[in-house]
Amino acid sequence: MPRIRQPRLGAVFGIPVGDGRFGIGQVLSYDHLNLYYVAVLRAIVSDTESLSVQETLNAEVECLVGCTLEGVELGLWPVFGELPPAARSLPRPCYLVVTPDGSKQVVSFDGSRKREATPVEAALLRPRTTHSSGILVDAVGAIAGQRAWDERLGAIRMSRIVEQASVCRG
Repeated sequence: MPRIRQPRLGAVFGIPVGDGRFGIGQVLSYDHLNLYYVAVLRAIVSDTESLSVQETLNAEVECLVGCTLEGVELGLWPVFGELPPAARSLPRPCYLVVTPDGSKQVVSFDGSRKREATPVEAALLRPRTTHSSGILVDAVGAIAGQRAWDERLGAIRMSRIVEQASVCRG
């Protein structure tokens, strides 16, 4: 059985496109359930040997997603190095949580802030969804032009996350 390698905070790693090229991801945070908050960059590289981790700071972030990272944990995806997550000032989404009594709450990404949701927030926000690392493969496939952006991938694009994060500040 392969040894599990938990990616460190700030890890910059490759996400296979499927044709020998890689998309780039970075671990921004994680929680106790091994759910990672990952930035997927708008960059596809073919030469991973000469990749400078510092250069990845110049790439735009296309997606932000909470997911598992089996590919990294099992050593199937390359880890190129680490950058402090603070080097990227990115929004953290908030989520809609329906409590057992049926009330709807806005909950921050890390769960530290909760408040009653307005009707507009209840309509705008989505519940927290944990994705497998397969969503990262699909996202870099869309970035590389090998597949279409569908509704599931649209939910993790930066524009959608910025929209959700702005609700959290209110």
